[in-house]
Amino acid sequence: MAGATRIAELANIIATQTKVVDDYLQSHNFSTPSFDSDGPKTLPIPASETEITRARYQVITCTEELNELMKGPTEVLWTRFHSSMADLLEIHFVQRFGIAKILPKDGSMSYDDLAKVTGLDRIDIERVLKRATLSHLFQERNGEIMHTIASRVLKEDQSVADIAELFTEEAWPCFAKTVEALDRFKGRQHIPQETGFSLANNTPMGMYDFLLENPVRMERFAKAMSGFAANEDFSLLLTGFDWTKVSTVDFEDVVAEGRLKVPTDVQDRIIFEAHDMFKTQKATGADVFLFRAIFHNWSDIRCIEILRAHIGALKAGAHILINDVVSLAPEVTPPWADKKTRTMDLTMLAFFGSRERTSMDWIDLIKEASPRFQINIIGPPSHLIKITWI
Repeated sequence: MAGATRIAELANIIATQTKVVDDYLQSHNFSTPSFDSDGPKTLPIPASETEITRARYQVITCTEELNELMKGPTEVLWTRFHSSMADLLEIHFVQRFGIAKILPKDGSMSYDDLAKVTGLDRIDIERVLKRATLSHLFQERNGEIMHTIASRVLKEDQSVADIAELFTEEAWPCFAKTVEALDRFKGRQHIPQETGFSLANNTPMGMYDFLLENPVRMERFAKAMSGFAANEDFSLLLTGFDWTKVSTVDFEDVVAEGRLKVPTDVQDRIIFEAHDMFKTQKATGADVFLFRAIFHNWSDIRCIEILRAHIGALKAGAHILINDVVSLAPEVTPPWADKKTRTMDLTMLAFFGSRERTSMDWIDLIKEASPRFQINIIGPPSHLIKITWI
């Protein structure tokens, strides 16, 4: 008798691991996942629950694999080069015209009413939103459109809406031009002026310089970055050092905004200073310099410049702490999580001509900056690179 086929094996894993997650949710009286508008916005599984988290990852990974095996290669390819573009159009449409914001929280609206509010053609609204119901972004009942939990998140969580706007208005055009940029500038060092972003915007400038001259788009980018920060867990970073006295050093416009956002109960512990990180750091005597989500925006050459610019400010035993992605080998990373990292890697390529880095990438980069740097890399979930000046 032949052994179990791969599709049967996957189905068994999915059933077994789904039960692990379901039992956990029920035993803690948590709501079960649902597309309904009143469903849970997140799965309340903390990172400390490693067994449950592992089971969840297995379900996600195996359902994706089973989905593709059941479709077959031709349909999978068709999905990637056709349906995926329609997915982007769908969310772009919803975000640009504020459909999620317009719909009432608990009620529904007719396509005719949506057409009146947005000024769009009823047929166009209906054709896009009917597809969006198949993506569980909305639901249709009695010929009217209403929320699912996903669209309610877009309506109520401004941080998620800001991220959606960045990716639909800024990232999508950049991705479409990235292959052209790689072809046009092949054989050359990746620089911000030769990217999908620069071609999409017909500019000789890199993204940051361009945004400085376009304040509306700069505000969009800043809001999205705040959105990312609002949806991240900083507990592992916060417990890594004694942050009783912190000096925040950044570009002048970022510092000005930061001062306005500091809670009053910690204002006496934080000092803001404007500084160009590529220029010599003059704030000497610090125990630690923290760079969070900075280095992945820059090429290796520019990252080395940043590190070297801080050497003169380092005392013996001082640290440079980099809170940035440490990509792990595929065999030790769940495919679903690995795909998220590699998707962000391509986003860095499209926007900046930069990249996410593996442990060896980080080691090579830091050693090139100075042989006096002692390196300690801590991978997921904290993603910390601690550099000590010796």
